Amino acid sequence: MPKNKNNYWAERARKDKIKVIKTGEKGIDNLKRLLKLNLDDVERQIKEFYDKYGENPAEKMTYAEWEKYKARLSKMAKQNPQDEYLQFLAKQNIPKYRIDRLRALELDLQMQLTEATNGQAKGIYNTLDDVSKVSQATLASRMNKTLGLTFNAISANKMKQILMSDWSGANWSERLWKNREKVGKKLTEVLEKGIPQGVSLQKMSRELRDLTGQSFNNAFRLIRTETSHIDGQVTLEGYRQASEELGLQYYEYDAFLDTRTSSICRELNGNRFKVSEAEVGVNYPPMHPNCRSTTQLVLPD
Repeated sequence: MPKNKNNYWAERARKDKIKVIKTGEKGIDNLKRLLKLNLDDVERQIKEFYDKYGENPAEKMTYAEWEKYKARLSKMAKQNPQDEYLQFLAKQNIPKYRIDRLRALELDLQMQLTEATNGQAKGIYNTLDDVSKVSQATLASRMNKTLGLTFNAISANKMKQILMSDWSGANWSERLWKNREKVGKKLTEVLEKGIPQGVSLQKMSRELRDLTGQSFNNAFRLIRTETSHIDGQVTLEGYRQASEELGLQYYEYDAFLDTRTSSICRELNGNRFKVSEAEVGVNYPPMHPNCRSTTQLVLPD
């Protein structure tokens, strides 16, 4: 066992936090590759639309074409009950023979946004699952070498509860789909204003690419924030075990001090709190989106 347990714990805790952060960033890198595919697809669809219907976006679709769109839209809506905006689009009563090419393009892009959000949700969950495994492994090693304790692994059911908890008012999945709705409404606005007004292909592509980017940026932010939350909850489980078995009652707030450190984390840095009174967003990280702060268990020297 190290002679100065506090120093060893602090050094290991920071290194372990970096491992956890890197695990989250690996998930973000995977989503960035998905983003590239989506951006290319949006640009392709806009170009094809302009090539075919740029001078006449109000051209009506045939009955057969509209029936295929309606069936595809209805099927996707049933497969994605969590997508409230897609439900709204599927329930709209659009008279037959009156659907135009512009509306068809919008529906195509809306369904693509649904698929992209599903990809984001899957990527986020897999990343957070990896984060939980790394966090538990590093904490178990730290507790064993510093305290001589065997960390009690968190059960699969409890870990799933942590992964999907609504600790900030809504869980990450609910926030993700709420953001999809906002982006979807903005997409409708851009198309309905842009094409009839003769907005250029380049500008239209840029605006729609920006909207796709906004959707993914929200997913990136969710990964970083939820990574901090999951790591914090795993660590807190270890603190509670150490408190119960060894009587260790306090932890110290530890902010990564640099130009990116928030004022609230800077103020909390170095402050000590009771393990039993730890509260996310009050005295325990994450304190805000993209929070990088960690904590140190206070050990007797």
